Amino acid sequence: MKKLVLTLGIVTLLFSCKKSSSVLSGQSGLVSSNTSYFPSAQGKTVTNLQYNTGQQITHFSWYDYDTSGGVANQDSVGYDFTINATTNLPSSYIMTGWESSLSNSYAETHDLFYDGQGRLIKDTTITGQSNPGDSAANYFGYSTNRIIVREYSMYAYDTVNLTTGWGCTTVDTINLVNGNIVDQEEYDQNNADWILNYSYTINGYSDYPNPLYNQNFSNNIAALFLDANLMDCLSKNLTSEDGVHWVTDPSGKVISGSAPTGESTFYTYR
Repeated sequence: MKKLVLTLGIVTLLFSCKKSSSVLSGQSGLVSSNTSYFPSAQGKTVTNLQYNTGQQITHFSWYDYDTSGGVANQDSVGYDFTINATTNLPSSYIMTGWESSLSNSYAETHDLFYDGQGRLIKDTTITGQSNPGDSAANYFGYSTNRIIVREYSMYAYDTVNLTTGWGCTTVDTINLVNGNIVDQEEYDQNNADWILNYSYTINGYSDYPNPLYNQNFSNNIAALFLDANLMDCLSKNLTSEDGVHWVTDPSGKVISGSAPTGESTFYTYR
């Protein structure tokens, strides 16, 4: 299972705004694209989304452009979902992508499983692994205000027998307050040790709705995108940090945000 740990992708999750004097009660429409610019890192990310008539995601693509090293690098990943006609839940997907730093392309097929509330509980890799057995399944667990994703593979280290075999190699913890992410931490196994791979914290939320949130998919597959560091469609609101200013159109939909440091993000609706 391909895991993307991307600094620019995480920054996109952290855009925030100053609270307006008017409180937005909600917004209609589905986001078809979200483009973010990061001048200090000479980068740009582009997210594209497609949906079925039941407002479920059928296609997701993500592009990262980076010229900070003097050479234009472009990483990309795409998800094409097969939707169960009865439940309107994605039953499987094909993931394709390109890693510029490795000059490597990949394609994987995954099956998805859900609990009685329609929440994703298992993501298994069926075909396409470059190293068979590596990251073969992700298990999603839910408790009050917390999602824990455990990644299993054939390369887990057994600290008792000092051998490797099937077991958990990565733990990704997502904590929420009032339906919004407040922090996320991922630890990877390194022999007998567990090493912090990445983490971030969000301090406070505004009354502006998150344009990427929609209960038709946020309640079931949002954790899939968060675990891959690609998109926050789980948080219900936009944050209120760092002096970022959000702009809305006449209907109240958020269409852009900009930070004093030069970063900006733009939403297009279908």
